Amino acid sequence: MGDKEIRVPDPVKVEVVDSLANNVSIVTYKEGRHVARAMVPSDRIEDGKTTRDVLEEGVTLWVPWATYFSSRINSGEIERAFQRAGIWTVGDLRERWKKAEAVLSRVFHRMLVEALNKASKDLEE
Repeated sequence: MGDKEIRVPDPVKVEVVDSLANNVSIVTYKEGRHVARAMVPSDRIEDGKTTRDVLEEGVTLWVPWATYFSSRINSGEIERAFQRAGIWTVGDLRERWKKAEAVLSRVFHRMLVEALNKASKDLEE
């Protein structure tokens, strides 16, 4: 019979962020265009590289936050909040810059709380 070709997995470059007890490391790595984070066995990292299998078997330590924010940012809501604060024109915005920052902070704070609650619910299931 013929020899079977043994396929060696392509190495994935990782950066060790932290080394924990019990042979565990927290690493970051590229996942498509994004940076991901996982806990993996330290002895499976060599010269700043590991394999995709090791990363997939590790514990994922990142949340795709864009999933929880992209549909929640509502420009109409920001416009109404600006109007309630008396910011109707470019001149108003220039004169009330600090107030506009406070308005945005309140709007985004609420959106942040909603995203956190949704992500917590999704990831705890």
